[in-house]
Amino acid sequence: MRHLSPNEQRNCWLLAGVLLLLAAITALHYLTSVHLVPYHVVYRSLYFLPIAMAAVLWGVRGGLITALLVTALHLPYMLFISHETSDSLLDNILELILFYGVALLAGILSARQQQQRREALRMRTYIDGILASLPIGVATIEPTGKIALQNPAAVHLIGKEVHDFPYPIQQGYSECQWQGRALGIHRSTLSSALGDVITIEDLSEQRRLAEKIRQAERQASLGRLAGGLAHEIRNPLGILRATAQLLATRLQNIPEVTRYTQVVTTESDRIDRLISEILSYAHPRSLSLEAVAPGPFLEQLLQDCQPYAEQHSILLEIERRDNLPIISADTELLRQALLNLLLNAIQASSPGQTVTLSAQQADTALCFAICDRGPGISDTIKGRIFDPFFTTRDEGTGMGLAVVARIVSDHQGSIELEERPEGGTRARLCLPLQKEQP
Repeated sequence: MRHLSPNEQRNCWLLAGVLLLLAAITALHYLTSVHLVPYHVVYRSLYFLPIAMAAVLWGVRGGLITALLVTALHLPYMLFISHETSDSLLDNILELILFYGVALLAGILSARQQQQRREALRMRTYIDGILASLPIGVATIEPTGKIALQNPAAVHLIGKEVHDFPYPIQQGYSECQWQGRALGIHRSTLSSALGDVITIEDLSEQRRLAEKIRQAERQASLGRLAGGLAHEIRNPLGILRATAQLLATRLQNIPEVTRYTQVVTTESDRIDRLISEILSYAHPRSLSLEAVAPGPFLEQLLQDCQPYAEQHSILLEIERRDNLPIISADTELLRQALLNLLLNAIQASSPGQTVTLSAQQADTALCFAICDRGPGISDTIKGRIFDPFFTTRDEGTGMGLAVVARIVSDHQGSIELEERPEGGTRARLCLPLQKEQP
């Protein structure tokens, strides 16, 4: 036997109540003397109650069925008393017509109310869906101070209910730091009857993006300036180098001249390498993309750097992972970027320490990581570490990490340097994965 749902059980009880009320009113009619006309007029009016109830509960159809049932119950009595008392047949017929009118009116009003209720519920669901999808927090406060509504983003951003937020939320706009986030909070009054609305926005990502834009603009300006200067310097530098070589050839019998011209040639070569780095930063070549398997790529990179690492007494290790996805990248440029990061890690390490290379998938990107146990990066230089010509080493040119950042940007990837909890620095270079062909 099927169990009735709570709604079906409720309808059964209501139906039983309506039928019981009809039976009680009809019993009063038939058990009361036909000569007590005023009583019967009152009893007949009581039929409006179950008819209205049925119309409200089950609509026009329920009201009309109940009115028909009342007609069937009351008609024999009505025909009988019309011959025995002063209660006229016309009055009874008019009241029967009113039964159907009440059934229609109450049913229509009930249907309209239910339609409005469904529309209000649909609109509430629609509004709740919109509020739930918003990235900003929204909360409304009644004039009494009670929270009337708050969306999930509001709870997520502050980690608790709005009324438990420890910072006072004043009228207008304000900003505060909360749980590592920069929050922008705006409070405005809708009306004295409706109360206030509060919006909460996480400004951290906006500030990071703004800083990236400022950094990109600064790097682009420096790159254009450096590119122009590099072209102007390279021509006289070539003349200077050629002159030094000519002097070394013609005056090779004079040791001091040979030594001095060698210094000029060596430093000219160093300046020329710097100019090449500047030009590659200011005018990067177009990418030549090809499929790159991360595992073999890192193995080859380690082999290339092994002699340099051994020269500095540094141990290189690879954290090998299986089933790494293929990426699309310019092999030479990617090698240049990772090689630069790896050489920096070796130079920052002390003899006997270990530098670790690894690669792993992170959502829709493949991330290469190079970890060392050097002195780390102070907060004062983090914001400038990728700027052209910024260096912390006396012999550095300041272009290495700037070129790395440009290569990563051209690949639509990301690069970040962060301190490790156990000490040292982790360079994390992420490139997007290849999109699957439909």
